[in-house]
Amino acid sequence: MTLVAKVTASALAASAATSLNGSLSQVAADSLNGSMVHGRSLGSMELKVAAVGDAIPSGVHLTCFGPYVPPSGARSLRRLQPEVNMEIVHHMIMFAGKGSRSSRTLQRANSPMCDQGQIVYAWARTGQTTPIGLDFAEAAGDLGFAIGPGTSYEWFALQIHYQQLAPAPVHDSSGVHLYFGPTAPKKPLDVQLMASWRLRVPPLVKMDECVACRVAHGGVAVAWRNHAHRLARDIYSEHFDREGQPLPQLGFISAQQPQIFRLLPETRPLSTGDALLLHCNYDATAITDHITYLGADERTHEMCNQYLMATDGLRLACGTEALEVDNSVSAAFDAACTGLPAPSIGQITGLAFDDATNTLYAFHRSGNTFVSSALIQQPAILAFSLLGAITKKLSRNVFTVPHGLSIDHHGKLWATDVAQHRIFRIDPTRDVVELTLGAGRGRSATQFDKPTDVAVNAQTEEVFVADGYGNSRVAVYRYDGTYLREFGTVGNADGQFRVPHSIVIDKRGDVYVADRENSRVQVFYTNGTHKATWLSRVATGLERAVYARHVSSIAYHATLDLFVVTEGDGVVLRTPSGCDIAQVGGPLLWPHDALVLPLEAAKMPQGAQHSVAHAGATANRSALADGGVRVAVFVAELDGKRIKKFVSSSGERKFESSGGGYGRRLAEEIL
Repeated sequence: MTLVAKVTASALAASAATSLNGSLSQVAADSLNGSMVHGRSLGSMELKVAAVGDAIPSGVHLTCFGPYVPPSGARSLRRLQPEVNMEIVHHMIMFAGKGSRSSRTLQRANSPMCDQGQIVYAWARTGQTTPIGLDFAEAAGDLGFAIGPGTSYEWFALQIHYQQLAPAPVHDSSGVHLYFGPTAPKKPLDVQLMASWRLRVPPLVKMDECVACRVAHGGVAVAWRNHAHRLARDIYSEHFDREGQPLPQLGFISAQQPQIFRLLPETRPLSTGDALLLHCNYDATAITDHITYLGADERTHEMCNQYLMATDGLRLACGTEALEVDNSVSAAFDAACTGLPAPSIGQITGLAFDDATNTLYAFHRSGNTFVSSALIQQPAILAFSLLGAITKKLSRNVFTVPHGLSIDHHGKLWATDVAQHRIFRIDPTRDVVELTLGAGRGRSATQFDKPTDVAVNAQTEEVFVADGYGNSRVAVYRYDGTYLREFGTVGNADGQFRVPHSIVIDKRGDVYVADRENSRVQVFYTNGTHKATWLSRVATGLERAVYARHVSSIAYHATLDLFVVTEGDGVVLRTPSGCDIAQVGGPLLWPHDALVLPLEAAKMPQGAQHSVAHAGATANRSALADGGVRVAVFVAELDGKRIKKFVSSSGERKFESSGGGYGRRLAEEIL
C-alpha cells in the first residue's frame, strides 16, 4: 500500500508536542494509515510548513514559524510547492536543522529556528500570478534533500516576509507544501547563498553590486535562484576555475523574471578553489532624492542574492580580503623622505613602477600646493627601491604643480602639470624631457585645462590624456604628439565626466577613467564608446573630508589582470568586471594614487631585470586563482605626504561563511 500523509501547519500546532525521537501526533499517524490526498494517491508523504492563520497586522514584517517535524518514515524531500496569499506575502525562506525539536509554532522575527537553521528553499512573488514550485522529478538523477533522523535536516521552519498593505489585519496560512519520499536520495542536496550586506544604491544612477566568493568545498550545482527588488535588472555570477580561468556565467536572468528556483539545463561542477563573483545590476535613474538601502520592503529597499542548490556538500565562503600595512617598508619610505633637503617631500600626487628595473617613481610637490605658481627647484620625481631607499632624483625646475605620473612600455615617464596645463614625456635614464604637449590653457588639439594623467596603449602607441579639471574630456594623440581624436564632456551621464582624474589601459585595450566627482570608474573601448561603469561605495558616504567621495585614481597590473582604485579614504582591488575582492581600509590621508604588484616581485632587489614579469609568470596564475598571487599595494597620500605599503595577509582570502544565521542577520539588517 502506498504511504500517504498530509500534515498541515494548523494540525501540527493543535497536536501534542512530539520530539524527533518519539512518535508522530495522532493526526499524522492516522494519515499514514492510508488516507488519500485530493482524492488520489500521491505516492509520497506531505507536510505544509506555514503560518497558522493568525492575523497579520499592516506593515512589513518578518515572521518565523516552526519548527515542524517531517512525517515518520520520510527520508527525502522531493518537491516543494508554495501556497501563498500573493497579496500580502512577498518572500519566503525555509530553514531546516539538526536536533530534537517539538512540532509547534513560534512567531517572532528572530526565532531561533530561522536563526540557527540552514536555508533549504526560498521563493518570492515577483513575476508570477500563480506560485511556481520546484520538482526534482524533472531533473536527471535521484535528487532531493536527505531528511529525517540522523541527517542535517530533522526539522523545518519558515520565515515569511510580509508586505501587508491593508489597514486591517489579515488572517494568513501561507506556506510551502512539501512532498516527501520514503527512501534517501542518491544525490542529497544543500543550498548555499551569496548575498550582499552592504548594498546602497544612490539616486539617478545605474550600478553593479558585486559579491566575491570562493568555493570552500566542491559540489555540483543543479538549481539556482536570484533575488532582488524593483530597481534590480540582470543578476548573474562570473565563474572562474581554481587557476583563475573564466568559465561560463551562472544564473543569468533579469530580476524582474519569476524569482524561483530553476533547474539548470546542465549541472555545473563547482570545484574547491573556484571563484564566483555575483553581480546585481540596478537602475535608479528614476529615483531623484534618496539612497536605496538593503531591506525587506520591495517598494523602498533592495537586495542582492543568488542561491545555489547543489550536491556533494558544496560550501561557499564570501567576502573581501583586508590588506595589512607593512610597517617596516612604510617606515623606510618615511625615513628616506625625511632625509631630503628642506622643504623635504611635499604632497605626493602620482606613482609609477618600472618592472624592468624594479623602480618605483613618486611625483611630489615639494613645498608647493595646488595653487602655487613658482617652479619647484627641488627634484619633483624621486626614484625608490621597493624597500624604500631613494636611488635617483629627477626633474629640477621643470614642474609647478605636479599631478599624474605613469610609465609606458618604452620605460618613458609621462607627467602632467595642472598649473602649466602641460604634458611631459621624460627619459628617466638621462633625466631629459623628450616631448612637451600643451600650448597654454584652453580646449583644442594643442591646449589643455589642468590635465591630470596619461596612459599609453602599448599595441597602438596612442597616448590618452585625461584633461582634466577644466575640460572633462579624454584627448588622444600619436606617440609623437599628433592630435587624433577626443571624447567626453562635462556631466554625469555615460561618457561624461566631472574631473577625469586618472586613466589606464588594460591588456585588452580597454580604457579606464577615474571619474572623480562622479565617484566612479568608467570603462571605454579604445574608440571612446562607453562600455561599463563601476560606481564606488563612497558615492553614498557621509564623511565630510573633501576627498570622501572621490574616486581619485586607477592603476592596472597586466600579469595579475587586476586594478587598484583609490576611493575616498581607502583603496580597493577590482577585477576587470569591477568586482571588489580586497581593500585597504581607511582612514588614509587623502590617498591620491596607488599601485598593485605581485608580492614576490615587491621583495626583489632594484635592478633585477624583468623581475616583476618573471614573478608573475612563475606564479602563472591570476589574482582570482585559488590562493591567488599575494599582492603588495603602494599608496601615495596627498595630505600625509608619504608612501605606505600594504600586503596580502596570506594566500587565502579572508572570507565570511555563507552558512547559517541568515534569518537572524536579515532581521537585524532590515527591520
